Amino acid sequence: MLLCLPVLVWLFILQRYAVNVVLFDDYALLRFITHWANPATPWPTRLSELVAVHNTHYIIYDRLVALATYYTTGQINFLVMIVLGNAALLAIVWRLWTLFRTLELPAWAFLPVPCWVLSLQSHENMFWAMAGLQNFTVVWFVLESLYQLHRRQSLAWPLVLGVAAVLTSGNGVLAFLVGSLVLLHQRRRGFSGLIWWGITALVILVRLTILPVNEHKTPFINWIPNTLLSLGSAMTNQDSRLLPMVAGVGLAAVLGTALLMWLSGLGKPGKRLQQQPSTNVLMAFAVVILATCLLLAIYRPTEDILRDRYKIYAHLALSVAYLLVLSVLNRRWQLAGAGLVTAGAVVMNIAAFHANMPNVISAHQLRQADAFNFHYHQTTVPLPYFRGPIDSLLLEAKQRNTYQFPVAFTPPATWPSTTMTTPISVSTAPDMAVNNSMIGYHPDVVQISESNFPRVQEGPGSRGTYVVIETTGGQRFLLPAAPAKSGFRQFLTTGQLYRTGVSTGTFAKRFAQGNYQVKILQVGGEGPKLYDPSQRLVIDRPN
Repeated sequence: MLLCLPVLVWLFILQRYAVNVVLFDDYALLRFITHWANPATPWPTRLSELVAVHNTHYIIYDRLVALATYYTTGQINFLVMIVLGNAALLAIVWRLWTLFRTLELPAWAFLPVPCWVLSLQSHENMFWAMAGLQNFTVVWFVLESLYQLHRRQSLAWPLVLGVAAVLTSGNGVLAFLVGSLVLLHQRRRGFSGLIWWGITALVILVRLTILPVNEHKTPFINWIPNTLLSLGSAMTNQDSRLLPMVAGVGLAAVLGTALLMWLSGLGKPGKRLQQQPSTNVLMAFAVVILATCLLLAIYRPTEDILRDRYKIYAHLALSVAYLLVLSVLNRRWQLAGAGLVTAGAVVMNIAAFHANMPNVISAHQLRQADAFNFHYHQTTVPLPYFRGPIDSLLLEAKQRNTYQFPVAFTPPATWPSTTMTTPISVSTAPDMAVNNSMIGYHPDVVQISESNFPRVQEGPGSRGTYVVIETTGGQRFLLPAAPAKSGFRQFLTTGQLYRTGVSTGTFAKRFAQGNYQVKILQVGGEGPKLYDPSQRLVIDRPN
């Protein structure tokens, strides 16, 4: 039962906050489906859009899943995509469990793996349909392809998984590259080896000649430090880099040493690694993890390395390193080491829950606010530079019935209003950190906060707390009011995850110049309640 606890918590949070709402890159899939559903779109155009490159990735798998939901339900369904992406993460945990069982250790010793892999550090991938389909599923495709290749059976299933990986994301090519190393290690140089290497050569040729080259490379001097930072990124829930860097050095040392010992059979640890049936698969997994972290170091700026969407590789690095170390220890040290690591992994999982639940709720509220704003006002209130394309796409999708936002709120005219005696702080100031030709150079940001406002309790029917921006004409737009986390010690001692208060910020240019009223909406199990402090917001310039 203890082993199931992190899985059950993860599943509960997933079903509570996952919604069928388009977000960020999901609009690329919505645009694809809407074009596909247009009777005027010729089939050559449909097929070319199916295989078109998105940034530097083939996302054919994502588009095929989108098509499957469209033809099954009549509309594109992002909730189904979220479920499929997270199912891939569960499949990864299951595969690691089957490898752990070969060590013949008590089941509780496996607890660190689900605590790491099913961590809320990956909340972006958990609740963002396209991100989950790519970043979780490509990992499962690659790892499962290598696992099946190690079984020395038919090449059909590994090839199918490898091709699926290539069609899912850029690092899917590692299924063939690392798979080629696996075949060399197995000395499979016959017909099956020729087939694999031939397809590998074809994949590399396509990757180098057809796909666009990603020009956003970091300086060479940063490649190794950023690789280590990526490996150890699970060690922080903030932007700090010292602890992740130290952890990355340690993980690189463990994985690199294990790889050398396994290849050379050096000493008792090397011989144990060679004798352990799961080692070959774990070594292939380790090479994939190291290679992917290197790719991230090359093609992602340093500030992106610690993003939640890439921490799956740090979680896998911890898991694989842990299983490899268990493989070389004797029985007494195995149990002692497993106990210590389990305690640390549980603390890491709890800390990730504490640090990231406010982000989960904030993103959930953003989706609900988008659904409300478009349902009642035909806009999600994005920034002006992409308001036109997004709003027009959503209107076309609604007209063609390929997608509609779920309705999460009762009509705003029916919300009961209560006078709020406590004033809300409303201020406008330029954000000096933003210097973007599309968003703006030091654009004005409106900050709205009230430090003592109680938060609505989470539960069935609860939608959370929102800031309402009301026009002089009575139109009400919703903005998510992200909860602020409590102190970690307070969370452990009292169970309180959030502090009281309401706080949100938005670019002033999301709204036209004019006078607005600021209010607070709480939607609990008993329905919506609107609090009116009679607070004005004045947007007096376009910046």
